Amino acid sequence: MLLLVYLAITGALAHYRLFWNDELFTVYIARIPSVSGIWAFLATGVEQTPPTFHLLTRLVMHTLGEHHLTVRLPSILAMGMMGICLFVVVSRHTSTAYGLIAMLFPFFTQAFLYAYEARPYALVLAFSAGSLLCWQSATEGHRRTLSLVGLAANLAAGLCSHYYAVLAFLPLVAGEVARSFARRRVDRAVWFAFCAATIPLFAFLPLLMAGHKLAGTFWAPPGGSTWWASTRTSSPPPPSHSSSPSLC
Repeated sequence: MLLLVYLAITGALAHYRLFWNDELFTVYIARIPSVSGIWAFLATGVEQTPPTFHLLTRLVMHTLGEHHLTVRLPSILAMGMMGICLFVVVSRHTSTAYGLIAMLFPFFTQAFLYAYEARPYALVLAFSAGSLLCWQSATEGHRRTLSLVGLAANLAAGLCSHYYAVLAFLPLVAGEVARSFARRRVDRAVWFAFCAATIPLFAFLPLLMAGHKLAGTFWAPPGGSTWWASTRTSSPPPPSHSSSPSLC
């Protein structure tokens, strides 16, 4: 029932909400007709995401058509999977009620915005939650071999969605370090899964380097002190000389 409510709400939001700037990047890149063309475009550094996310979007567009809802479908499904993973992780050691709280909590935060956005962040959240579930299963002996494969696959899939997914490694590595000290023994299989999951970073290294070169000028630098000073001034901003509103 909760899943149906979630799908109905996010489906409606995705259907009626227009694409915004970053989502247009997703759509335009996914329209490029070849894999080599997508790679060449990303190699310019103007979009700092792996090609796999755009290839997934391209597949969805070719299969289901180009529509606000269909393009955002991977994000809708990903956030739903994240909630299911969190439910299993928490309910295993507490109760069904606490599992439901853990499942629903992200949807009352800013993370819910990514559920109906054609960007890779929902996929990162889903694969991060999936890697946590697989790590928990592997360390507790639940279908250990399958869980280890799932751990490596989820972490790697997160990196294939967005480079920010490297942050998902940090809590898992910290947890495994603490576990190694507590057991006085290193679980080599888990560490091997961590290492195997980094393969996409090496595969996408040329794209990472291209994005790094452009990063200094692609985004406006943060200016907290400038903003603070501007909020304390009593003079109004100068009038614009343009007769049309800015689109920036």
